[in-house]
Amino acid sequence: MPDIGDVRRVYLGTITPAPQQPGTKASSSFTRVLASELSGDSAFDKAVSYVLKNNTRYVPGENPMKFGIMQSTLKDYDPKGTIANDVNELDEAKARQIYRKVWDRAGCDKLSYPLSVIHFDTYVQRPRTGQRALKQANGDPQAYLEVRKSLESNLKGYSANRAYFRSRLDQLAAYVKVSDSSTASAAQAPEKQVAAPRAEAVRPPAKGGDSVFDTAMSFILSQEGSKLVPNDNGRGPSRYGILETTLKDYDPKGKIATKVSELDEAKAKRIYHKIWDRAGCTELPFPLSVIHFDTYLHRPNTAVQALKTADGDPEAYLQARQTSLKNLRSYSKFGVNWENRISKLMQFVVRSLDKPDTRPGGSS
Repeated sequence: MPDIGDVRRVYLGTITPAPQQPGTKASSSFTRVLASELSGDSAFDKAVSYVLKNNTRYVPGENPMKFGIMQSTLKDYDPKGTIANDVNELDEAKARQIYRKVWDRAGCDKLSYPLSVIHFDTYVQRPRTGQRALKQANGDPQAYLEVRKSLESNLKGYSANRAYFRSRLDQLAAYVKVSDSSTASAAQAPEKQVAAPRAEAVRPPAKGGDSVFDTAMSFILSQEGSKLVPNDNGRGPSRYGILETTLKDYDPKGKIATKVSELDEAKAKRIYHKIWDRAGCTELPFPLSVIHFDTYLHRPNTAVQALKTADGDPEAYLQARQTSLKNLRSYSKFGVNWENRISKLMQFVVRSLDKPDTRPGGSS
C-alpha cells in the first residue's frame, strides 16, 4: 500500500509542472496545472463518489449514519427536513444533495482539483482539521495531505485507529492521482520534465499474492504455535491451529498429511494456503486480505458477513467481526481471548504498514 510519504513522488511521476514564472512558487504552478483539469461539478462528482464508495450502509446507534452522513449532520444541513428527516430515508441521490451543501460550506467550489477533492474528504470527517490543513497548506495538495496526517496523529483515537487513518489517506492519495486526466498532457510535454519514479514507489495496494500470504502466516503462526493439542476446546486434536476435521476437509485424500500430528510448518502452510484461496483472500488488497484470513480461520460465516458489511473498509470489517462475536453465547467464556486476538491483529497490521521495506509489496 503506498505510504503518504510517497505522495509527492506519485504526483511528480504523473503531472508535468507548468512553466514557472519568475517569483512564482512551485506549489502555485502545480495548482494551476490542475486547475483546468476538472470543472467544479465534475470535481464534486469525483469527490462525492469517493466518499460514498465505502459509506453506503446504514449504521445504527444514538447518532445513526447512512451514506457516511450522521443524523446530527443531516439536521445541521437540512434542518427543515426538505431532503429527509431521518438518515434512514436517504438514498444516494438525497445523500448527494446533502454532500453538495457540505461541499459549498467547505468552500470546495473555490479550490482547484485535486485540492478540492482532498479538502472535501477531510472536511466531511473533521471540519476543523480541514480548515486548519487548508490554511497551512497554502494551496499545495501535497502539503495538505502532510498537514492532515500530522493533525490526525494528534487525535485521541489515533493510536487505536491508526491503520484506518493511514489507509484512508493512502487511498485518497491514490484516488486523486488516477482520477486526473494529466497523463495525456504529460505525454505531450517537452523533453525536460520530471522523471517518473520507479514502479515500486507508485504501484497500487498489493493484493493477496504469495508475499501477502507469507505475511499473514507470520501472524497466524505467532498466535497458534506449533504444539500438538490433543483436544482443542472439545473439537478434537489440532496442530499449528489446524483441527483434524479441517485437515480432512482441505486434504481429504491425505496427500499432505493424514493426521495433524504429521504436520510440520511447511505442510501446515500448504493447508493454510488452501484456506486462503477458498476465503477469496487473493482478490483482496492488503491489509484487508490478512484481516479477512484471520477471521475466516476463526469463523467462516462471520468472515463472509463482515466482508459484505465492511464494503472494503478494514476498520468497518473489524467492527463487524466484534459485533458478530459479541452476539454469540460463548462470548462470555471466550470473549476476552477473541478481543485480544483482534487487538493483536490490529497491532500487527499497523506494524506492517509502518515498515515499507517489510510489508507486502514494499521494496526489498
